[in-house]
Amino acid sequence: MRLSVISALLILSSACNPVRLMASIDADSSASDARLQSAMASEFLFQSGNFNAAFDYYRNRPLADLNAEELLRSRQIATVLGDTPWLRQTDDALARTQGAGLESVAQRFEASVRRGQIREAAVEWRALAASGPDDAGLLAAREAIVRLLPDFRRQLQDTLSEFASLPDLSMDERFELFGYARQWLMHDVSEALKSGLRSGSWQASMAELIVRCQELQSEDCTVSLQLLEPDGLDEDRRRNVLQIAQGNGDALQVQRWLNSLQQDSGTYYQRIVNLGKMPERTQIDLLKHEIAGDGGLSDFQRAALLGSLAELANDWPAAQSRYQDVLATGKPGAASLRLPVVLMRQGRREQAYANLRAVQDNPGYSDEIRREAFRIEIQFNRVLRAGVMQQDSVYRRALDYWPDAHDFRFQYAMHLFDQGRIEDSLSQWRDIIRQAPANAEALNAYGYTLAKDLNRPRDGFKPIHKAYLLAPGQGQILDSYGYVLHRLGRDQEALPFLQQAMGLMPSAETAGHLAKVYLELGRTTQAKEILDAGLELDAGNSVLLGLREHLH
Repeated sequence: MRLSVISALLILSSACNPVRLMASIDADSSASDARLQSAMASEFLFQSGNFNAAFDYYRNRPLADLNAEELLRSRQIATVLGDTPWLRQTDDALARTQGAGLESVAQRFEASVRRGQIREAAVEWRALAASGPDDAGLLAAREAIVRLLPDFRRQLQDTLSEFASLPDLSMDERFELFGYARQWLMHDVSEALKSGLRSGSWQASMAELIVRCQELQSEDCTVSLQLLEPDGLDEDRRRNVLQIAQGNGDALQVQRWLNSLQQDSGTYYQRIVNLGKMPERTQIDLLKHEIAGDGGLSDFQRAALLGSLAELANDWPAAQSRYQDVLATGKPGAASLRLPVVLMRQGRREQAYANLRAVQDNPGYSDEIRREAFRIEIQFNRVLRAGVMQQDSVYRRALDYWPDAHDFRFQYAMHLFDQGRIEDSLSQWRDIIRQAPANAEALNAYGYTLAKDLNRPRDGFKPIHKAYLLAPGQGQILDSYGYVLHRLGRDQEALPFLQQAMGLMPSAETAGHLAKVYLELGRTTQAKEILDAGLELDAGNSVLLGLREHLH
């Protein structure tokens, strides 16, 4: 399956960033200089797709000589190559490395969970929990337990209980752990935490509010928010209540608590955004006067806020005027992107496009702003159903500025595919893969197009398989892998991948793939069930309707 949501993010983690890798190596001696050069050479080879040669840098050195960053990097390459013995060795080495840190423990934890090694995973999770209630430890533990498998969660109840009983937990930390306990029906743990919340230093009404909201009793939460008054609470506690109100989705209460805070440009902007969620926008004029009269705001801040407020009121001429005021201050920022949108709202298409292109071609703007201007133009072209040449042009201009902008190149490939220009789309995906051999999304789209649209499943298998090794948990990639195995006649192997894909990312397309596999395996009852499930997602899907007709 090609990506339904356009994305071209590199799979390489921050831990494997070549800059960080190189920075971790001591370059004070000639020996370390040589080591740095070797690491750089390995990194270059990896980025070029020569995984075996890149691996030699690690494989030909004593394991004990590798630091934590290098162990993690070698582990990633070994995953791509399918070198299971090296994975085991690096896991053991990381476990012995004193400076490996929580990041490596979290990675080994996730790897153990994926392999079904429950006992090993439990040890690693306990190591995360035992790191204490400091921010790093908590973050790593939370990231870990979010990914737990349902059966595995129950086995960790004792560990969670121990973690929740740490005496130095802050109110926020206790609050979050309570949410996990409630979610996983760990009643003893949740009750202990609830008691701690009620006996904390906060006022009783505040603690009760937290308990009610964390129990997802939305009605109780709303009542508590209504009863609790800002008076008597300091600014930090008001902001905590605001977060609860935002999580509860009560725009009226959010507005009340936003109003109670000390007002600055950030608070004003939050109030504007929240007004957009309210059924009635009667406060627009009041807020406009408040912002206009706030002497603590700069001219730039005031004009930007009033422009946003005018957009909210659908007053496009006023919004245009305000954003032009922002540009006049010499600090255009986001206003340079909002102005073309406002112009387009007024039907002034040529002026809107001209403004966007002025931003795109101005090196005085940040790359972030300029790239966003290209994205807005792409969206304009889609909505207005611009001609093919016009749509091609914006992608080519963006790629002229940033040849390695994989998100633009991926979008361009999808655009070409939608136009029926299959070979041209394949060419763009090949360019991404040449620049970034570890880009799983591009590998997947390239391989799936070969297998499905050009009827070349044997050619499509290799890139899809590599994509799976790089990102085994992505639904689109699991679907593609199952599909290509099916096309190669390996239906029994294809089945679990398609089942997992359907669980992670239900779609009519995946349902069709899975139904075909069930039929090939003679499991007609399950084929009918999955066809019905797929037709609930897309009642007019011709493939599913054809398969169901065939069954009847």
